[in-house]
Amino acid sequence: MAWLSSEQVEQVRRLTGRLLADEFEGNQSLMARALGISPSTINHLMNRKDERGPGLLFVLALRDHTGMTLDEILGLAPPRRRVADGELQARVEVAVTDALRRMLAAPVPAAPEVNPSEKRRRT
Repeated sequence: MAWLSSEQVEQVRRLTGRLLADEFEGNQSLMARALGISPSTINHLMNRKDERGPGLLFVLALRDHTGMTLDEILGLAPPRRRVADGELQARVEVAVTDALRRMLAAPVPAAPEVNPSEKRRRT
């Protein structure tokens, strides 16, 4: 008995195919090395040679490599939006710039006036 449903196996296969194409230029050996698994594991999944689908270690390796949750990998939860490289820094720069503009545009309160008769003389 397989530990994943056929839909979940297909979800893992699609994700693996996207990673293989996008990050590893289709090179299963490079992907296997990056994930710490054997190239035959990827080959069997992609070519539907194993009726059971991917094993737990393969799915965990995908999780570790992608930063996705197991629910996302298996299609049980929608993928979270991920911040692309440089996007977070750009967001921080915009937020800081906006905050500085607001601070500089705000009126500066005047110093309270001191009544000369209230000043103490030092002796």
